[in-house]
Amino acid sequence: MASREGEEGAGRKRDAEAAVLDVSPPQAKPVVEGESEGLEEEEGATVSSDHSSNVASHSPLVAPLDTLVPAPELGRRMFVSWEEFHSYLQEYSQETHQLYSVRSATPSSRRNSLMTTKRPGQSHQLIPERFAHYVKTITCTHGGKPRHRSTGARPNHHHRAIHCPAQINACVKKDGPTWQIHITNQNAWHNHEVSETLYRSYPEVRNALGAEVLATVNILRKAEAKRKKILEYIIENTSQTPKMKDVHNLLSKMKRNEKTSS
Repeated sequence: MASREGEEGAGRKRDAEAAVLDVSPPQAKPVVEGESEGLEEEEGATVSSDHSSNVASHSPLVAPLDTLVPAPELGRRMFVSWEEFHSYLQEYSQETHQLYSVRSATPSSRRNSLMTTKRPGQSHQLIPERFAHYVKTITCTHGGKPRHRSTGARPNHHHRAIHCPAQINACVKKDGPTWQIHITNQNAWHNHEVSETLYRSYPEVRNALGAEVLATVNILRKAEAKRKKILEYIIENTSQTPKMKDVHNLLSKMKRNEKTSS
């Protein structure tokens, strides 16, 4: 009797799993790594934290080349908002297989305050409040200096930062009567390989799943679907190529969030 009930329970579980796997949500686009407030590069500027030590073990091993590799430059130079700029940057990154992140950002409030403090009594063209930042520096994910924290116990440990010079500078400027985001400078030369294969291997790209996909994965998790089945579902229904350890980390995160919210 117990054996029959066990077989029926397993059958219901397989049926539920198969039903969920029939769902085909729209493909999610990778999201370019956003800025992170906290560290200060200069007075009033916020700098993204160094992620190299956190993601290096999950990132592709990229070595600097002896010669620089050119990449296509931005096709647009002006934007009406930071949101429009970052949306375009996301599309540009996908099309050209470059991964960028905001390295530093100076708040517009800081710039406005400096203008009124240094030149009191004068009229100033203050940046509108709708622009949260005055200037941003966006660098290649391999930009910056590596932080050597190893004691030698992990000889295979590597760093993402390899001094890549590729960089984009954007600033809020007044163009006639209109304030806009202007691209003031771009260096589109990289000191490493630039390819679709490399781009799709970054954790930020291969794990960029849409809300509907994540919801379905959570349903599969609660139905106790095997990780292999969940991995197959993600690969079949999105353009992403996560690894088994990515699925493991995702399910662990969902489980932690569930415990926290309960």
